[in-house]
Amino acid sequence: MRRKRKKHRLLVVISFLFCSALVTSLVFQQLPQKITNAITNHEFDGDKQTQRLELLNGLQSSNATLVKLHENAPMETKDGDRRVYPASLTKIMTLLVALEEIVDFHETVRVPPYIMEYIEKMNASMAGFQADEEVVVLDLLYGLQLASGAECALAIGDYLAGSEENFVAKMNAKAKQLQLHNTHYTNCTGLDDPDQYTSANDVATLVQYALKNQDFRFIFTSYMYQTSPTNMHPEGMLISSTLSKKLQDMQIGNEKILGGKTGTTDRAGLCLASLLRIDEQEYVLVTLGAPYTDADANGNVEDAISIVERL
Repeated sequence: MRRKRKKHRLLVVISFLFCSALVTSLVFQQLPQKITNAITNHEFDGDKQTQRLELLNGLQSSNATLVKLHENAPMETKDGDRRVYPASLTKIMTLLVALEEIVDFHETVRVPPYIMEYIEKMNASMAGFQADEEVVVLDLLYGLQLASGAECALAIGDYLAGSEENFVAKMNAKAKQLQLHNTHYTNCTGLDDPDQYTSANDVATLVQYALKNQDFRFIFTSYMYQTSPTNMHPEGMLISSTLSKKLQDMQIGNEKILGGKTGTTDRAGLCLASLLRIDEQEYVLVTLGAPYTDADANGNVEDAISIVERL
């Protein structure tokens, strides 16, 4: 009699376990895919992931990084850690270090003649200031950012550190502070040098940090600036940004591309670090290495427009 009872209890237990397993299986089959993946600690939304991967597809630039402003990790990156020539995106760091070092933005600085000789020799871009011109520091900053003026970068370096070499040391110290492990500077202008390099991810990190400085943000998002009168330009100069000129040539408005810094050299190709705004959300987009085939090439700006349309 006892054996029959034990056998009966065993059958009840087996039946209960079988039913429990069956119910669990049916429940998991009915759960949405995203939730079941979350249970296995591997959340994956197929449609959204596909859309993200498409953001940087088909770009002309060899390297790119897109981030939501104030977020720590990139939304998407294309060879983002590869070391490449930075061209005039170097001047983003030049501007940031200058803004953090300058005490009086209205102090007057004389542009040293040796700077102009060097710029002419290297065929570097200029804002339009001349040797021995007495320029307000703030005007040099706008000339640096908007017109990508090499004379502005060198004059600022000379003013703040006594030489370009000393100023570049400050730039590298800032890069180390920001943990830009794939960035190193040998000059403050962006001229090609084998030992001067950066990455798309590093530039994106730099821009995100710099935009916390309201003076930087104001200059970075300006498209036009009128300088003060000087001994060489009694009526001042009207400086337009290199980015705004490209957008105008392409008949594109700046409602969504709030500002940015362009850069171009033979080795770096066409580069752009830009601030975008889509539906009240701001993004930092960095593109490097678009083909520089001729003076009319706009691959860097075309890539930015493409991303704006996809967001």
